[in-house]
Amino acid sequence: MEGCGLREATGRRHAQYIGAMVQSLLPLLDRCDSSGARLKGRLHINPVVNLLGEKSFDHPSQQPWAHLISTSRSGANIDSGLQHAWSHLTSNFQDVEKAATNIDTSNYILRREVGAAGFYGDGSIAGLVTNALSTELERCRGKHLSMEVRSSLDKDDYERWSFEGWNKMSTVLLLSPLDQFRYFEDTTFQVTFTMYLGLLCPIIAPVAGRFFGKKGVRLDQYGENLAAAALPGQGYRRTHNKL
Repeated sequence: MEGCGLREATGRRHAQYIGAMVQSLLPLLDRCDSSGARLKGRLHINPVVNLLGEKSFDHPSQQPWAHLISTSRSGANIDSGLQHAWSHLTSNFQDVEKAATNIDTSNYILRREVGAAGFYGDGSIAGLVTNALSTELERCRGKHLSMEVRSSLDKDDYERWSFEGWNKMSTVLLLSPLDQFRYFEDTTFQVTFTMYLGLLCPIIAPVAGRFFGKKGVRLDQYGENLAAAALPGQGYRRTHNKL
């Protein structure tokens, strides 16, 4: 569900490691770009060349990390981090890839071997490698989650309504402060966040099951029937907020 525009640091750390490697190590060495021009490296000295391989990053490079992996001593920080991060990312990707039947993943970075981690099949790199890896993984996760939701929840389940009803505009309220003072009340945030995720409303929880209105409707645990209720008078928003 697009993560509400938010990400956990623990969920992005492996993609960030790969992104940091690609965007910080490539500029160190002299290398040829896609036009054949020779780019001067920032730190093209023997220790760095011996670590990364003199022509490892010349375009098109099919295995830019092969030299690093083959020559690093056992337990070396950069090599170990690369293999750990890539193993984690590709394992998670393989777990959800089968559900993404309508997505062409043939050119995904996550389909590459560890020796080409962070690079596309043609040897090019994304402008933002971390973002590209996160997008590929989350796109397939979204399809996998959609399959699970539709197979495990009934059509009249509130959580399924919430999942199937979201779109990219659903996060606008969470990411945009409500007033000129950039102030977002705690209660408003809680209700909006739980509604977006299809969770039980913490504001409604203490009074769920009580009756309201002339017809004595029982308040549901999501607050959905109260939010949809027609209330008397002109103060629609004020009355709902007060309730």
